[in-house]
Amino acid sequence: MTVGSCPKSPLDMLGNRHHLYEKFELVSLFQSEEATSSFSHKTQIMRKLPKDNQITNDPLFSVNWVVKEALIAGQPAWSNWVSAYIELVTQEFLRLFNQWTQPKTRLLLDLNRNPFIASKKICLNPYKNLSPFAFDDRIKTSDINNLGRILVLALFQNERDLKFGNLNGNAFDCIVKIDGDHSLYALGLPLDQRNSQEFTAHDLQALPDVVNYTPYNWLYYIKQEKRTLHGSSFHADLPSSPFRIEIHKTTLELLLLPEKMFEQFSSFYIPEDEVFEAISSKSFFKAVADMYLARQQILLKAALEYDAFKLYLFKENHQELIEGLADMLTRFQGKGKINPFPILNKTSLIEDLNDNLAALMMKYEVSRPLPSQVKNFPKQSDNTFKKIKHNDQAEDQPILLIDCVTLQRNLSKYSPTLFNNNINNNNTDHNNKVRSSPSLK
Repeated sequence: MTVGSCPKSPLDMLGNRHHLYEKFELVSLFQSEEATSSFSHKTQIMRKLPKDNQITNDPLFSVNWVVKEALIAGQPAWSNWVSAYIELVTQEFLRLFNQWTQPKTRLLLDLNRNPFIASKKICLNPYKNLSPFAFDDRIKTSDINNLGRILVLALFQNERDLKFGNLNGNAFDCIVKIDGDHSLYALGLPLDQRNSQEFTAHDLQALPDVVNYTPYNWLYYIKQEKRTLHGSSFHADLPSSPFRIEIHKTTLELLLLPEKMFEQFSSFYIPEDEVFEAISSKSFFKAVADMYLARQQILLKAALEYDAFKLYLFKENHQELIEGLADMLTRFQGKGKINPFPILNKTSLIEDLNDNLAALMMKYEVSRPLPSQVKNFPKQSDNTFKKIKHNDQAEDQPILLIDCVTLQRNLSKYSPTLFNNNINNNNTDHNNKVRSSPSLK
């Protein structure tokens, strides 16, 4: 394929399991409240057409899809394709982590090789008329589910346009995010400017607000890059709330993902021979995967400095989370009902996730001492879960006891990018050599 070009014909892309626009019929035009904004696109409500236009009662052909034209006036064709690929990959990545709530997202091509983004239609936004204070109250009372998860994923995917118009809900008051063409924003910036899109431990702590991260829109707190008068006032009030646990759980799942999965996922949706020189000399799927790895590093750095997450990491038994994460990754069906991760064995995946968990905990031990609520680990011959008392309290709490010698001996098999450290293999009492750094309470 020519560098930075569109596919030669729509049929070229069918081999990659993309869909033809002509296989859909128009139901109605979709006019958003922000149709005049610079972020708007021509949008239609459409349905799939049965083969040869035959009459059928198959419910597959009664489902409405929101179909958005990726064409942006005044932009070069390659820029439209970059936008389409980014929305496709990032929205499907959201669905990977929210398989029961997020709608499917697909790339359509018309006969002129113009890209469209199609998403299964969901209900209208039930939150747009809530005041900021009413919205905060609903989070406090756990009446809104999945928001913490969506917000961490938005930070991770460098989402710039998280306005309320891009948040919907379902019958169970679970937050659903739509419109992802302003994700991975740093991918379009020069290398020396990408650090402007980083986030920190203070952002994780401040959620649902952000303090260091600089999006264009973010809920009620930032509109068109300007801070509003309203700010979140409860982030420190509910450290064990379902909202805060969603944040910690999603953070841990993202940190445990093996590096190879980012490349497998992006190459599943983006043709391997697609290159956009204005973005990178690499295949575009590789540039996207590299951006995910960079965001994983940013998340790790933030998590290392966030004591609330550290307490969650060391005081909880994460075997159920790991098994659920492995099930989520092996169960996921992408385009064509195919799993993006080739030859994925659940048993070996669980082993890899446990290895990454152990290495992550070692990373915390080496970077900073544990919070006072967590005692030093006695040596064990293997990784076991036991109940011990913290600070002489009567209540027992589960904690993972790590065999540090075994971990150090096996560090070479962990990801060199995510878990790189300079641990002395002969250091069997690493708690005496831990480096101190400022603590984020």
